[in-house]
Amino acid sequence: MLLMSGILKKRLRPLIRGLGAVARGLDFRKDDAGRAVAILALRTAVSMGTDFYLKPGVKANIQYLFQLSAEHPDAPADHPAATPIAQRLADRGLGAQRIGVDGLPGSGKSTLARALAERMGMQWACLDHQLSDEPMDFSAADAVYEHHRLFRTQDLDSFDVLVYLDEPMSKIREQIINRGRGAALIEVLDFDRMREIGRKAFALAGGEEWQVPGTNVRLKTRPPEGFHDLARLDGELQRLGFRQTQDLPKEAKLFLAVYGRAKRGSLAYVQAGQFFKELLVTAAREATGRRGGA
Repeated sequence: MLLMSGILKKRLRPLIRGLGAVARGLDFRKDDAGRAVAILALRTAVSMGTDFYLKPGVKANIQYLFQLSAEHPDAPADHPAATPIAQRLADRGLGAQRIGVDGLPGSGKSTLARALAERMGMQWACLDHQLSDEPMDFSAADAVYEHHRLFRTQDLDSFDVLVYLDEPMSKIREQIINRGRGAALIEVLDFDRMREIGRKAFALAGGEEWQVPGTNVRLKTRPPEGFHDLARLDGELQRLGFRQTQDLPKEAKLFLAVYGRAKRGSLAYVQAGQFFKELLVTAAREATGRRGGA
């Protein structure tokens, strides 16, 4: 929720500043052309703000914040991939001590992580508000760690098993709107970009990949030589012609490999281009409406 609030503030701050500038313009601009421009800017800002709060994800998020019934995280978790994963690890005699679970917000990773932890007698470790670009300490054994930026920020050799949820965007959008919590993120962040970076992070890990039958959940167990995802990433960047990348965090390197530019953090996924497109469309709509009513 803190992440969502910060991103919304960054997105809406230009509108707020614009309103202030418009107000000052209305006070001091005496010519008709100046007033017309100021009024158009004011109408555009108000219209954009209204349109934004009417978006499905934002409406769902607001409804979640004002609903009377609270979530019950202590209720037993259930996910169709949990039992097959636990059974596969048991059948192969893989005594996993640290499991990493990753996937887009709304993909069901928290539910799966909790369900796995319950079935395998492990601790569920949600890393919300804890994960950063810096390496984390995963020395605690018998834990299932989960976060939507886990694989793109951390050394995957910290884990014995990697679980990646690669659900279709239509299902993720439906699920995140239905739950309400954090739903505004789908209107602010580029989920396709997030998915490409997450897929790349998972693909770079060595080891045999297994897809849980009937699901979009994929699994890798650490081979004897290790996942070596960081070394594989550095090698790919070298082949692509990028040099002097040793000081970049892992997520920035992944952006280089996928998009040719080094970015990191939640702001790297903000849909700035879409925002400016909406701004132009709204301004044109307001200008046309004004002329039509003149």
